[in-house]
Amino acid sequence: MPPIAKVLASHAACAAEMESLAAEDGKAVEAKTTASDGTTREVTLQTEGMQRLAPDRLRYEATLWFHHGKMRADLGQMEISHSFEKTTRECEGRTLMIQDERGFTLSTFDPPVR
Repeated sequence: MPPIAKVLASHAACAAEMESLAAEDGKAVEAKTTASDGTTREVTLQTEGMQRLAPDRLRYEATLWFHHGKMRADLGQMEISHSFEKTTRECEGRTLMIQDERGFTLSTFDPPVR
């Protein structure tokens, strides 16, 4: 997706906006659950948190991972699909730059849940 630029009132306002967006990422995390039909779901967050690169420059990069599993009777294993939403946010002065990307990886296979 193309980057989005948002000009805010000040660097402090930009930093506050980034903190708010980072908090939203944290709320999206879900512990692994298993449904009655054996399917699984989990949402994890991968980030190093807010980083100060210069007095008027902040960076926050985060990846939300979505993991969905289902039993593959033909293989006797759980097939887990993985998709992600990666966001990079950077404040330079009072300008907030946001860049998003979404995608998926190959499935992985685990022994069945017992």
